[in-house]
Amino acid sequence: MKDYINPLFGVNVFISDMQGRLLADTNFSGNGDLVIRGSEDIIIPARFMVTIVTPEMGQHKVYVKMNTYLYVSSGDWTLTGNRTDTLGHATISLTNLPALTGPVLYSSSGFFNFTSDIISKPVMLFKAPDDLFICIHTPEGPRFKWFPGITLNGDYAIDMGSVQVPETVDITIPSEAVFFESRITGYPDGNWDSPVPFTCDMGFGDGTPVTSIPVSYPQSIFAGFHTELMVQESWESPATWYYHVDGAIPAAFKKINATVNQMQATTGRLYLQTDGQFEVTEATWGYSGLNKPDFEWNFLGPDTLSLILIPELPPKFRTTYPDLSIDSLSIRSVHLMHFAQPVTYDGFLDLILKSSHPDPLQRLETSSVIWLPLQNKK
Repeated sequence: MKDYINPLFGVNVFISDMQGRLLADTNFSGNGDLVIRGSEDIIIPARFMVTIVTPEMGQHKVYVKMNTYLYVSSGDWTLTGNRTDTLGHATISLTNLPALTGPVLYSSSGFFNFTSDIISKPVMLFKAPDDLFICIHTPEGPRFKWFPGITLNGDYAIDMGSVQVPETVDITIPSEAVFFESRITGYPDGNWDSPVPFTCDMGFGDGTPVTSIPVSYPQSIFAGFHTELMVQESWESPATWYYHVDGAIPAAFKKINATVNQMQATTGRLYLQTDGQFEVTEATWGYSGLNKPDFEWNFLGPDTLSLILIPELPPKFRTTYPDLSIDSLSIRSVHLMHFAQPVTYDGFLDLILKSSHPDPLQRLETSSVIWLPLQNKK
């Protein structure tokens, strides 16, 4: 495990009023307490925006994630999260494979590879020794192998002639879908906050209309599961539907009752008209250039949100990232979220800014819809 805050970049935090005027900003790294104050001539309003910037180094470029929370009030905030670091890898090959009808899933703690290439594979290790989960799809259905005790730099030939049969379920969906994605994550010790769970099932639609999503899960291996589902009802629709939940595998996909009736983006602002039952609105802008950092800027506000203004960027931030400007950003999507347990927007802010969980949104049973601008929908 690494420290949550990347010491190479640190974290930028800046505060703006609801019209986008910069009030205060800072950059810091490491753990500890920090007080953010504006200059003496600035009065902090009762509600304001808080933007948290967390850069990370990818394989070939920097990825900058920016989350702006709207209508925040003064208080104590806690930034928590996980950053994992690989220790190395082991090499895996499979022997005595039966006939296959789909890709092979390899998973160690925090790593997975879902591939049709069954030649010798490296498996990344985030802890050592570790265990290995392998799921194959055969004409008789899914089968799995649990292989304990793999070590760094080990080379293993695993006999797939002896495999186990997982539990299976067809998760029903409210209406016919032309495409779906599914992922089942397993927690051997039941620790939902573990940054290195196993991926024990993945699935994708093939374009054939369906009314249910088949999933498999090895109940004997894992103490708990996290289910993530995505449904596309029409290739022409700008809406994609999502549902995720901890615990038992659900019998049915719970669809959010919410829509985006209108989204109009101009430079630095977005006008919204939404309808339905939901608690949180999220709008995402982005910018990506060749050999330049990738930026994802998310704005989160209440269900009543109808206008989002992009705040001005702090001078130090502009110096660090000269490629990013308000003019360079383009709207990518609008995301409406509904939580199964009653949560007000202020309660949502407390979950995010005062949480002891590294990924609090994943711990809430959530139905949501992501609405794309029509010109971006393929």
